[in-house]
Amino acid sequence: ILVVIILIAVVLGREIWFRVMAQWGSKSMVVLLPTLLALVIVQLTFLESRTFKYDEDMAYRTYVQAQKQAIDYFFEQKMHEGGFHVGFPLDFALLDYRYGYMPDSMSKMLNYEVREGTKHILTIDPPGIVNNPTDIPTKLMKSWKHGYVELRHYVME
Repeated sequence: ILVVIILIAVVLGREIWFRVMAQWGSKSMVVLLPTLLALVIVQLTFLESRTFKYDEDMAYRTYVQAQKQAIDYFFEQKMHEGGFHVGFPLDFALLDYRYGYMPDSMSKMLNYEVREGTKHILTIDPPGIVNNPTDIPTKLMKSWKHGYVELRHYVME
């Protein structure tokens, strides 16, 4: 769908450009340039925001940095040596080393749910989904914020 949106934008932009040029000639720059500048400024205001706006928020960089911080903590605490569970979206960070979050020497490492033998849970909120079907008791060990994202480390009791 993104490819179609780009094509529609290019065709529509070209059509508007030629219609305005035919109507006003060189004077059209007085209208087109401020309009174009205003459209760019409106888009830039949504690239990075202080609050989480879900579908309007394009500030994915905060999430990426938080994921990097969580994975660094994951390896510092040696969670990969024992049983562990990570919630979405950290599961994608541990799905494959080629995503760039973990060392090249590591292969795929992922626990889809909390089960017997799980020692650590690492989540990132929002959304911080923990798949604990048997409701094994957990204890919050550490919680810290990175921008609007909260990282949490639980251990099994």
